[in-house]
Amino acid sequence: MTTEERMEKVEKELASAKRQILWLVVGGAVVVVCATLLLALWPRPAEVHARLFVLSDANGRSRALLKMDEDGPMLSLLDEKGQLRAGLSTSKNGPALVLNDEKGNGRAMLGLAEGGPGLHLFGENGKDRVLLTAFKNGPGLFLSDGSDKPRAGLIVSKDGPRLVMTDENSRERATLDVDKTGPGLDLFDENGMDRASLSTWNNEPGLSLSDENGKDRVMLAASKDGPWLSLFDDNGKDRASLAASKDGPMLSLLDENGKDRVMLTESKERPELGLFDDNGKERASLFASKDGPVLTLSDENGTARAWLDVDKAGPGLDLFDKNGMDRASLSTWNDEPGLSLSDENGKDRVILVAFKKGPGLSLLDEAGTDRASLSASKDASGLSLLDGNGNDRVILTAFKDGPLLGLFDENGNDRVMLAASKDGPALGLFDENGKDRTSLSASNGNAGLSLLDGNGKISVQERAVAGPVR
Repeated sequence: MTTEERMEKVEKELASAKRQILWLVVGGAVVVVCATLLLALWPRPAEVHARLFVLSDANGRSRALLKMDEDGPMLSLLDEKGQLRAGLSTSKNGPALVLNDEKGNGRAMLGLAEGGPGLHLFGENGKDRVLLTAFKNGPGLFLSDGSDKPRAGLIVSKDGPRLVMTDENSRERATLDVDKTGPGLDLFDENGMDRASLSTWNNEPGLSLSDENGKDRVMLAASKDGPWLSLFDDNGKDRASLAASKDGPMLSLLDENGKDRVMLTESKERPELGLFDDNGKERASLFASKDGPVLTLSDENGTARAWLDVDKAGPGLDLFDKNGMDRASLSTWNDEPGLSLSDENGKDRVILVAFKKGPGLSLLDEAGTDRASLSASKDASGLSLLDGNGNDRVILTAFKDGPLLGLFDENGNDRVMLAASKDGPALGLFDENGKDRTSLSASNGNAGLSLLDGNGKISVQERAVAGPVR
């Protein structure tokens, strides 16, 4: 028999007791007087045995009822309206205390069962709202909504305290516990899947966010070495990682095979960005040092093939062959851009520079000797062809007054000079000593030829005026 059933039975017996008391009051006045005299003369007993005791107030209303039935003793306390307000009983299931409101609805019950003591607090509709227990496994506090559905529970077991919060469908949505590993908070979706977890591992706090399938997608932790963040794809593969250690922060982006493809670091020396291929080889590197930024592009073997930097002298681009030899260099010297092309031995073969006075091009042989030079300035442009010793052998120049061609021997002596000016063309032939031996010119409709001896004296001179030269 439940406590409520027992209380209902007590109320019925109380009504019957009220009727019996009324007959006693009306018809038993003489008996009362006689009983009073007998009690005065009769010796008082040491014990009183009875099945029912009723206490009434000054108005004759029953206010307390002590009764013994087959389940055990019960004490009932009533208000002035006859409503049961408190009941104390004990049975084979244990003692219990019930408190009712002014309408007679049970609002609180304290009991002791085989598992341990428990306190129930009820709402106006009689639904459980609060349950406090102290069982063998540990104490517990449970809170229910107006529909008698548990919504929150706090228990303490040998493993530690645990708080559980449920939704209107009695599904767990949040848990907070503290065990040997530390505190932990878990948040669940409506399907009961753990979607967020905040806890500690070895005194290192961490946050884990999962998808609808329960797979980790985000992990955030603060370890002894520093904080880190990892992002996972739907296959559980780590695809992005951000960490900060004493050496500096680092960002890593990975492919579906877990290989690094992008790495961004910042150290005391410099920040650096690295791009990797699917074989894990670094193919591009960008960093900034105290001297300036540098970009490096590498081949599939990890050999640098392109280098772009900016330093105090200015920007520069270098291209390397597969052996790591610098083959092309584009840079600036004193704000003068230049291009250098080298052979497989690293020797310059082509140099192109834009000087302030004008551009210049040089072609060099395998020994590094300048063999051809082309330049241009505001005053003239010229081409020079040189021998293996660096001596000019051919010079072609275009001045304001006209072009000039010079041919030189291996000793650097002029041997042929051909010029064209506004006055007319002129040709000069020189001997091995650089002395003029032949001179041919034409101007203003006249032509002249001069042949000179080794001393520079004219030996033959011919002129033609508006006619052929003899």
